[in-house]
Amino acid sequence: SNGRVDGFTMCTLSDAYNFKVSVKDVADIYCAAVCGLDNEFDEIAFRAGDSVIYFKPKVTGLRKSGDVTLKDGKCENAKALQEWVDCVKSGTIQRKEVTVSLLDKSGCAVQTWTLINAWTKKFAGKENQPEKDALAFDLLLLAHEGVV
Repeated sequence: SNGRVDGFTMCTLSDAYNFKVSVKDVADIYCAAVCGLDNEFDEIAFRAGDSVIYFKPKVTGLRKSGDVTLKDGKCENAKALQEWVDCVKSGTIQRKEVTVSLLDKSGCAVQTWTLINAWTKKFAGKENQPEKDALAFDLLLLAHEGVV
């Protein structure tokens, strides 16, 4: 398929968005921006008690990961995404593997990141939903345990 119907070019979801976010066993989400795809490590200054050096060498500590923010997004499977978002309200957290793909102009992934044990922390939907079966949002905040 060349993306053309009756002389008109069709716009697919990947044409309108820069990122594809795949939530394992839930749905694919397309969004304009993704922020927070980074890791940081604590720094620990450590010197053994019997060391002859007069400074504390630094070693890596625990990994810290901030939240990942998805902005201006759309999901074609509204029911599945809404159920995942709503499970937090009931006190049940469904931790999922989430793959974030940066898309080129043809819709192909040029770089990917994986969030470990991600869950929804905040959701801000759009007031005017585009379609009955789709769910559009301004912001979806994901907590997670690391980016690989």
